[in-house]
Amino acid sequence: MAKHFFTMDEHKIKQLVNYLPAISPIQSAYIYAHGDAENHFLNRVGGEHDRSKAYRGFRQNVDSVIGRLSQMDRELLFRHWKSSIEALVFQASFNISSPVFVVIPGLINHRVKLAANGVSSRDGLFFAFEEMLVFNGPGEAIQPLIAHEIAHSLICAKFVKERIPLPPVGEPDADLVNFLTGNRYPPDMWHEEILVDQMVSEWGYDNDLLALWEYAHRTPQKDPHNYYQEKKRSLLRLKSCPWMRA
Repeated sequence: MAKHFFTMDEHKIKQLVNYLPAISPIQSAYIYAHGDAENHFLNRVGGEHDRSKAYRGFRQNVDSVIGRLSQMDRELLFRHWKSSIEALVFQASFNISSPVFVVIPGLINHRVKLAANGVSSRDGLFFAFEEMLVFNGPGEAIQPLIAHEIAHSLICAKFVKERIPLPPVGEPDADLVNFLTGNRYPPDMWHEEILVDQMVSEWGYDNDLLALWEYAHRTPQKDPHNYYQEKKRSLLRLKSCPWMRA
């Protein structure tokens, strides 16, 4: 489950890097600037060519999520992203236009109050993800995570930016309620998180697959891919049971 950095001051996007785990300065990062012609920037010492498949896969996953939005929502999101000339200055090395997707190792870090595998800035211009998960995972498991953060950005563009109240939401999923309760999300943040969860489901994503992939990495597994595929088969069999669909 992705966690959103609600504590981020929307007027201090350039300082968002400071919210990431205790890696100062960040020694290794893959940066995908969606709005730039060059598509991505790299801040890594060596090994770029060996990981080109992982970089390409991440870009494809981001673009696949954006492609699932309705044309109206996609155009609205693009206008929102283009409304900011600059998302951040990354370690004084690049001036990067929004939106920016950063992948770093160590985002899942117990030293951080809001340890997470995906985060975004309040205005939805900057996104960061855990390298261990998004560079190696299957698209069906990774895209729900990316979609969660992009949904926050779309909510900002559609409602928050226009000072429009969020639409009503249905009954939240029990797992989401447990997540929000367990992580002590303030009640005034529940509405947006529930809305995001429902948007991701409406886009056709299965958060249970993301949860399986996360669990495969948070527990000692010799082969996370095999573990994921085995548990996925069990999960899909369970979901196919008539009493589960009722």
